[in-house]
Amino acid sequence: MTVRTGKKLAEIALRVVKAPLLDEWLEQIKSRTARGTYPVCLAALFASLSLDARTAFVVHQNGIATAMLGAALRLMKVSHLETQAILYEINASMDDAYRQAAGMRLEDMSGFAPLIDIFSAVHAKSHVRLFMN
Repeated sequence: MTVRTGKKLAEIALRVVKAPLLDEWLEQIKSRTARGTYPVCLAALFASLSLDARTAFVVHQNGIATAMLGAALRLMKVSHLETQAILYEINASMDDAYRQAAGMRLEDMSGFAPLIDIFSAVHAKSHVRLFMN
């Protein structure tokens, strides 16, 4: 799933940003010399936009929070107003979360391992799923 969404992000970003790095990256994805996972495509986009690390962190975390709240809307009795209040509360803690993450060493980040690809693959091939991939 992260490969498919990565390629789509690269295609969209190249159309909007028109950066040589994104053009080269998309060519590598299409020629299959690079996998083009979503996190790497996001990093290439952020680099093309010259975003600093804090801004990149906030954009990424906001995307995760928005996706989870969107799923909550479909699965739970929660309103759009409640999810917006939750998102506002989460965004208020971004500076503290960034400072904590920025101070970590590589050894401290073992919990951030990219297991999402494995979980997505298992989910995609499962007989029963909550959502379509």
